[in-house]
Amino acid sequence: MTTRMPLALTLAKLCLRPVDARTRDRSALHVMHWHGGAALAAVTELATHVAHAHGGIAPASDVGAMTSDTVAALMPGPADLWFESALGSLLEIDDTHRGALVHPGPVIVPVVLHMGRALRASGPTVLDALARGYEATIRMGLAANPAHYRFFHPTATCGAIGAAVAAAALLKLSAEQCAHAICLAATQAAGLWQIRLDDCDAKPWHTQRAAQVGVQAALWARAGLTGPEHALEGDKGFFAALSEQGNATAVLNAPDSDPHIHGVSFKPWTACRHAHAAIAAALDVRKMWLSALSSIPPRTALVDEIRSIDIHTYDDAIAFCDRPEPVSAAQARFSLQHVVAQALLSGSLEPAQLDGPSLTDPDCARLRSLTRLLTDARSNARYPAHFGSAVTMSLKDGRTFQAQADDAPGDPENPLTLAALTDLTQRLMMAAGWTVSETQAKIQACLALPVHADWDALSPLQPASMCPRRIE
Repeated sequence: MTTRMPLALTLAKLCLRPVDARTRDRSALHVMHWHGGAALAAVTELATHVAHAHGGIAPASDVGAMTSDTVAALMPGPADLWFESALGSLLEIDDTHRGALVHPGPVIVPVVLHMGRALRASGPTVLDALARGYEATIRMGLAANPAHYRFFHPTATCGAIGAAVAAAALLKLSAEQCAHAICLAATQAAGLWQIRLDDCDAKPWHTQRAAQVGVQAALWARAGLTGPEHALEGDKGFFAALSEQGNATAVLNAPDSDPHIHGVSFKPWTACRHAHAAIAAALDVRKMWLSALSSIPPRTALVDEIRSIDIHTYDDAIAFCDRPEPVSAAQARFSLQHVVAQALLSGSLEPAQLDGPSLTDPDCARLRSLTRLLTDARSNARYPAHFGSAVTMSLKDGRTFQAQADDAPGDPENPLTLAALTDLTQRLMMAAGWTVSETQAKIQACLALPVHADWDALSPLQPASMCPRRIE
């Protein structure tokens, strides 16, 4: 096996460095946070269709005469990896690295859980692999973006390479073998952003394929199979093909820096991360507004007082989240107009506020119609290192309330406490129908990973039709 891989080999060595206890503790939080969003996603209708597609459950009667065993035979692969790797981004509560413009968790967490179960790996080994997978994913994203972000979904493209590194770490591959896994995964890295322009179900397909590509690349490398040694920096490699202005050698920048997982943000709300700073600002505007009132009138009367709502933000937030009339929960999660309206109306943003009656609520519709999205030069200048927004609400009586969120809750500059993260995970799981004792057992198993792995407690998530806690 050749070892002359100037970039992939150096990246492999960098990512496979020893992981310290602080980084393991941080990695456990990402496993816990992923479980909250994935558990709630698992009971959605879309997750049931994903399970149908891979034979995890018997197909619906209108799908055809094939049995679940037949579907599984046609679509081979480990059921837990297929299903769990589709869940993390379904409800838009995936972790985020702003500079790299990637969501590592939906790809890397299912990979290390799947391989950890199969190998009966120790908790520290699993967390080390997770941190290494995050490192590779984020380094690739930092080097490729922002040009890559114009057309490609970095969570899918860069995530495949991160998944290969995570899997290689769990398989205890050498740096040379890990480099081949990186190069093999790079040749299959894909994910077009057309998925956000058309109403479709392809986003979980991206994270699912990235996870599978990474695991299979590591297994190929373990078997002695090789990838193109210049798959990253070559004339027809990843950066030449997928990032017009990307800098391949930048994947090695700051080799002695703090592990990049410490710069990843946690989402507190089930909405696109580009909307989170605006949500935070809207919540602050609401507090100022209500505190200025001597008494609080009915909600409709409050709404009638509002003349206009302006959201000042960066261009990508507008490109991703300008949906004044969302007609589905998926669209509501990418609607700045809707999430800000809900924050102003309710002082919160729970998953139910992005679905069902909220979409046709006349008060919410009125606020959406009064909302303008405005490009903000300062926010643009700080992006993507910071996802900042401001909200200005003007009343008919001439009063104005404004709040600025330079960094959203969950960003490193504005971190969520362990108590807040734990509470968020528990609320999401209980919204999926889990009992308090079930959620506590899963959370404790996640937080115990720096010491040991309880694979019974960390058993795979199941689609709603296979789970007694299904919510009708």
